Amino acid sequence: MRGESPSRRENTVFVRKPPSRCYICDMQLTLALGTNLGNREQNLARARQSLMDYIGPLVARTAVVETPAWGVTDQPAFLNQVIVLDATRNLRGAHRAGARLTGKALVDQLHRWLDVCQHIEQTGGRERKLHWGPRTIDIDLIFADDVHFEDHRLSLPHPWWNKRDFVGGLLQRELADLFPQHYPPQPRLEEVLPSPTPFLEAFFAALPPQIHHLPIDHLCYRVANQTDYHNYRDALVAAGHELLTEAPISGRPIATFRLLTPVRFRGQAIHLLELPAPKTGSPYPAGYEHAEMVVDQSLPKFERWLLQHTTFAPEDLDQSGRNKPLNADLRIRLDHGMSIKFHEKPLDEIISIEQGQ
Repeated sequence: MRGESPSRRENTVFVRKPPSRCYICDMQLTLALGTNLGNREQNLARARQSLMDYIGPLVARTAVVETPAWGVTDQPAFLNQVIVLDATRNLRGAHRAGARLTGKALVDQLHRWLDVCQHIEQTGGRERKLHWGPRTIDIDLIFADDVHFEDHRLSLPHPWWNKRDFVGGLLQRELADLFPQHYPPQPRLEEVLPSPTPFLEAFFAALPPQIHHLPIDHLCYRVANQTDYHNYRDALVAAGHELLTEAPISGRPIATFRLLTPVRFRGQAIHLLELPAPKTGSPYPAGYEHAEMVVDQSLPKFERWLLQHTTFAPEDLDQSGRNKPLNADLRIRLDHGMSIKFHEKPLDEIISIEQGQ
């Protein structure tokens, strides 16, 4: 965060640059979060929620990664995450009605967002004793759309955003499609398969809200026949999506892809797709059939929680996958032929384990 080192600030000459253009008041903020003191997971969760409360809803977020300290290296490792928020509702007064932000109005708004970040840091227990030192929570403004701005308090884009892998690397790996000005556009799933958005809308409508927060690990798209399986598999490969594995399971091949551009839905980024061939004598209607979520506790404990806190009953749970030797699953069949599976580990991690055996 700019402004955290008074001595450095006093010895630096800043040239105030005007905002690069006018902005319609629809704006997304990209922020980097970091913590290496106390309960790091809780620090991130609280900061993320506070930012959403003060600024606006979540558009996207990266995975949480652990990284060594940067700058001053003799301190505990950090947990880091990058999030993107829709800041439109945070804009004040007439600007909400579609007026343009420019000049002083834009500068004032940028400073208000900086004030929010520093307030959350302070209430989160951050003490500014050492530049690049340990902290309970650190919040950096990385982008405000494509605003280019600098004054004595703030620089946008953040001057080091692409020099820190936990920012630039995470953005490129997980959120590149949101920043075409920095990363060339990549092929999207919808160029080969139908859009998954209608399926995901129906899928979440069928789920109790208590589990909406769980990350979707991957989607499954079923095909009607072997010819379609081979055609879609080859088309996905030709489009540049990474074929992680193709292996026979239950008597038919299943191809698993890492998508070049993730499917985005309700702030989630879904990176993996399963494409199973139909079983002999068991044709499927083509379309998205199920999604799989990774739980944040052991599967037996999650099952007990699910029965206590949702409307699912024991007879709704398909426990036939609980005894799988690698990544057991719990399945629930939903309306309209959909289903959901819960796992303890993400699919790409399981594939890596299998390929290493």
